[in-house]
Amino acid sequence: MKINKCFTLKAQVSDGRLRGVAAAIGNMDRGGDVIFPGAFQACLEGFLATGFVPLAHRWDELPIAMPVKAQERGRELFTEAVFHSTGPAQDARTVCMERIALGLPVGLSIGFSLEEGDSKGFRAGADLLDFAESRDEAMTELFDGPGIREWKGACRGIMNISELFEYSIVPVPMNPLAVAIEAKDADLGDQDLAGEPLHAEGATFRQHSERVLDAARDLVVRARSIQEMRARHGRTLSQRSIRTLRALQDELSEVISACPKACSLEELRLEAEFHAEWIGALK
Repeated sequence: MKINKCFTLKAQVSDGRLRGVAAAIGNMDRGGDVIFPGAFQACLEGFLATGFVPLAHRWDELPIAMPVKAQERGRELFTEAVFHSTGPAQDARTVCMERIALGLPVGLSIGFSLEEGDSKGFRAGADLLDFAESRDEAMTELFDGPGIREWKGACRGIMNISELFEYSIVPVPMNPLAVAIEAKDADLGDQDLAGEPLHAEGATFRQHSERVLDAARDLVVRARSIQEMRARHGRTLSQRSIRTLRALQDELSEVISACPKACSLEELRLEAEFHAEWIGALK
């Protein structure tokens, strides 16, 4: 059975690439569903191999974009897609840019399928939370506990998504917590120099740094999610965790400060944004 779930996308769209959050995890959406952490792990490889981005789930029309990245990060399904060069695709990009320029949201909706055992129904949000804690108490740190507990009607927990087909741009959002964080043009001109040492796995410096940056962003998302959860109970990140994050921040800053003139304005802008995210996770 194919299921569509709508979310809200807020982004800066420029040129041909859109980076953002296609689905929120651990909160109750307006339809009474909570997607559990880890639900997307088994389907993302297949999604990147065959998935697509249409308009309003119109599967009988050509897609407007192709997904190139999809990762579950804490309470978010982070995605990146490249718009096609066709007229409808560029029209969709223009609409997104114009709405975002006025501070208006752009809706996203994922199309996926569930198999038997992938989900479970509950009488109320409190019952769903009790079930989640019985499965993995640590996992509930990524849940919006108060919001879920306030839900008094029937609801459903989605523990696994068997197949993710696509995500669409739609006018009506379902989940207000899914937010895009960046959109930019594909960078095809930044080539590694011949003779530069490769990573142990054979990756170039650029490939290796992209992996590490993705992992660092994952860490920021997780640290922020845990911090928000603990803040509701009057707690903070441990001093050991804060020292570890700050030590990594200092090492990154040292490398970057050694070659400021070599950085483009775009690289400096991205670094500033990431630095702000990192600082936010430490506060």
